[in-house]
Amino acid sequence: MNAFVRLSGDQGQPAVVAQPDSDAAKAMQEIAEKVAQAISIAALDENTNKLDLKINITN
Repeated sequence: MNAFVRLSGDQGQPAVVAQPDSDAAKAMQEIAEKVAQAISIAALDENTNKLDLKINITN
């Protein structure tokens, strides 16, 4: 993993915010856009299997 990406995340400022024009930030933005596109397409597809997600939180 890119050291800057790790360090900026550890410091609470994602690389895409800290240095949006960096190669790492551009790569992460591209990945996020592709994931969002895939989710949008799947959401429109009536044949996509639906996932019933149950979260059990205990304190």
